[in-house]
Amino acid sequence: MLSLKIFSPLWHISQETELREILDSGFEVILTRIAAEGLDSSWLNVPLTTAHLKKLVELNKKLGLNIAGEGGEYESLVLDGPIFTKRIVIRESTVTEENRNSATLMIKKAELVDKRQNETEKDEAEQDEPEN
Repeated sequence: MLSLKIFSPLWHISQETELREILDSGFEVILTRIAAEGLDSSWLNVPLTTAHLKKLVELNKKLGLNIAGEGGEYESLVLDGPIFTKRIVIRESTVTEENRNSATLMIKKAELVDKRQNETEKDEAEQDEPEN
């Protein structure tokens, strides 16, 4: 016997609640692959919003799609979040469509950008703007 203890913080939380908390907490999540009826390439490389979550809930009720993509309906990538000091910026990508409900985002060029640097540059740009 290994005497392992299991820690499952998301156990017994609905997938809708889980995704809503992720989005409400300020995480920026995109889909990089879709493979399910009800999804198409328009879902790729677009930050998920509460409107997307609502559509996923509708697809769950209508087609049985797993809201969190746990059945392989989609793959996701977190680009940014409140716990990160850097964010991923996709500079170049393409989408390959296998069929109407199956497509993949191919990221060809991406970089990590320091969020504090972006905030400083934004503040400086705002200071340089002429006052009306």
